[in-house]
Amino acid sequence: MNDLEVLVGDDENPNDELVPIREISRVTGVNTVTLRAWERRYGLLIPQRTSKGHRLYSRADIDRVKEIQLWLGRGLAISKVKALLASQTLESLEQVVDSNWVQLAQQVHSAINSFQRKLLERLMADTLALYPADMVADYLFLPLLADLQGNEPGMAARRAFFSQLTLEMLLESQGRQRQSATGHGFCCCLQQNKSIHCLPTCLVTVC
Repeated sequence: MNDLEVLVGDDENPNDELVPIREISRVTGVNTVTLRAWERRYGLLIPQRTSKGHRLYSRADIDRVKEIQLWLGRGLAISKVKALLASQTLESLEQVVDSNWVQLAQQVHSAINSFQRKLLERLMADTLALYPADMVADYLFLPLLADLQGNEPGMAARRAFFSQLTLEMLLESQGRQRQSATGHGFCCCLQQNKSIHCLPTCLVTVC
């Protein structure tokens, strides 16, 4: 674990080095809000705790987060990851992969086409809370923006609607998490008319 900022070792197992949540976030690129959601809502992580209640993670936890990212990137819904990781057969792993990103894109497209701001805000907020920010950008935001290019009637209005809301939500998320000491961000390119605005975004907080 040479690339980690080790905080403490377990007294019962000195070789099991433990790190705080900010460090597992730095190493994996998954923001701390998402790590907590994976723990609380889906039981994907079970960190140890200090006497003051701060989370501590092991090498196995870091490997598990990376494995979760791998399956999310392949399109598996976050709600199915725990069952998949508990399975020991390759066949069962292959069979449960679904088109989660396609389904999310379809839902967002529907909200954009009908200009339902509250629905779009909820979909985007839920997605940003459960998936790594760079993954959301690569698999959802940027493909959606590409699909919204063109001169068809109403396309410019839909593109501006989605781009503006995306910008507002990312800035709001960044503002809530300014106190984070370290983290990873991504650049989301919002293409309106013929100009591209790149927003560097830090989506990491520390407990």
